[in-house]
Amino acid sequence: YTHEVMNTWKVVDDGSLSSRGIEVVSPPMFNESRASIKSICDGLRGLASADSTCGLHVHQRVLEDKFSNVDQVTYGDDIEMAVSLTGWMYRIAMAYAWFQAAIDGFMPSSRRSFNHPSYCGSLSGTVREVEGCFGIPTNGSDSVESRIRLLRSTEDIWQHIRAVMSILMSARYHNINFGALAKYGTVEFRQHGGTTNPNQISNWVDLTARLMLVCREDWSASSLRNPQHHAPTLSGFFEWLGLGDNHPLYAFYQRRTRKFLNKLIAACSGCGHTDCDGDEYCPRQSARLPADFHSWDDDDDDANICEDCEYHEEDCECY
Repeated sequence: YTHEVMNTWKVVDDGSLSSRGIEVVSPPMFNESRASIKSICDGLRGLASADSTCGLHVHQRVLEDKFSNVDQVTYGDDIEMAVSLTGWMYRIAMAYAWFQAAIDGFMPSSRRSFNHPSYCGSLSGTVREVEGCFGIPTNGSDSVESRIRLLRSTEDIWQHIRAVMSILMSARYHNINFGALAKYGTVEFRQHGGTTNPNQISNWVDLTARLMLVCREDWSASSLRNPQHHAPTLSGFFEWLGLGDNHPLYAFYQRRTRKFLNKLIAACSGCGHTDCDGDEYCPRQSARLPADFHSWDDDDDDANICEDCEYHEEDCECY
């Protein structure tokens, strides 16, 4: 058992999970090492399953290796780096909060913000608290970063940097955990439900990485960078991300959204069912054991178990 970062996969216990649950943790990864995700998921089939207490937590790197923790930036001597980091982290929180409804749409009900999950709450209150540091709401042309830069004294700048970062990093059990900056130099995305589907994992990694990238530069450079200039819908979210309607990520999350709305029309090309996400990891194409499948048992209702794949219909893994 260890919470230290390792260069291999590890399995650790997790007290937040039911039935003596465990957590499978990857080493830090680059694109070329992502193939191991599928290998691990394939190996878990028949050995592990996930219920509504499980979550998929993705850490995205923020700080360079030369910084052991975020205090070296917020209490350092490079004020420009500290201002840039603070603005970047706020933009991530603000953008996620703005598109919260769209993101909720492709999550199972146990992970949606309006159900107030205890381990992945909404960031809207955190965003408002940050705005309170400056007296009035911020927007794309008058962002947290630009407001900090308008402060006259170096002391005021450092005070506001530390105040904003303190607010963000205190929100550990929210959809995004900025507190991970202190220990790992990362931002942790916590909302996604637990899964052994490698395509769901990889797509969520790609989506959160894209969000981080789009938030990297101050929105004052262009109004199109401001999330509030886009509809808080799935199409608006992907428009803001710079990913068109023909992008594979958009197609994947559009289909998941429709599935949770019971509005799937096109059948999966692999199995022919309209309740399948069609992401080339369809359990109907090979024999599986019941333990392979998730049971999102929010209502503890066996009547809602899919007869074809034995998942709860809330998160049926007929991909």
